[in-house]
Amino acid sequence: MLLPRALSHPRWCVLVLAFACGGCGIRPHARPAPEFPPPSAQSMPASRSLAPGNAVELNAARQQLQQAEVIVRQTRDLIAGWNGAEGDLVQARAALSQGETAQARAAAREALARAEAALSDHYARLANQELARSYGYSGLDDGQLLQLRAAEEILVTGNSRLAYGRLRELNRQLEKRIRTYTVRSGDSLWVIAGRPEVYANSLLWPLIWQANATIIPDPNRLRSGQRLKLRPHPSTQEIADAVDIARGNRKKKIEAGTTPRIGDIREADE
Repeated sequence: MLLPRALSHPRWCVLVLAFACGGCGIRPHARPAPEFPPPSAQSMPASRSLAPGNAVELNAARQQLQQAEVIVRQTRDLIAGWNGAEGDLVQARAALSQGETAQARAAAREALARAEAALSDHYARLANQELARSYGYSGLDDGQLLQLRAAEEILVTGNSRLAYGRLRELNRQLEKRIRTYTVRSGDSLWVIAGRPEVYANSLLWPLIWQANATIIPDPNRLRSGQRLKLRPHPSTQEIADAVDIARGNRKKKIEAGTTPRIGDIREADE
């Protein structure tokens, strides 16, 4: 069967075939729809929300900055006029606001290092002052000497804050430690100070007088049964002052022609 020329066009052939197949109940084979792979992550548009890894880094940088800010604040509170890390904190905050976590963490670390160095120097000065005080006390027992040596070794290793705490506690004990002595018949401040269990030096009687000024208004008069306070660890300066007082008292009484008493008895009799 010959088709007219116009109907020989491919478009008309398809229509004729579809009409013929429809009439006979036959449907042309449908071409399957082409399958396309899902879009890759790289081809997807970037989202404004941070990826999980970036969020973790941002949180870590924020925490490190907060830690540096706390230490810097403590340093400023302890050391008047110190402001050695403010520039680093400003840089860290600016980098964090731009999402530059590496730069933010580096600046925060630098601020923290500056603050810790300033704190170490501060406590080193305080620890050396306490160390000088510790060496100034007399009558330390073996245990107290061990505490002093241990604190000094800690200071040498660079842990000035711990050394300062140990030395301050030791000095507090030495300063506040008090012993008692009950006055016996025939005692005087001179005699008491010369006892081996007290100061083993009679010239130190002014130390006893000064520690008990409220109950001994007159150092020449003691009552049997009185309980006196004794400071077992007077400082070297206090010892020197006591000796000066005792010797000055003797000289003044001899010049006045009076009978020397208390701390002057033995020297005046010699």
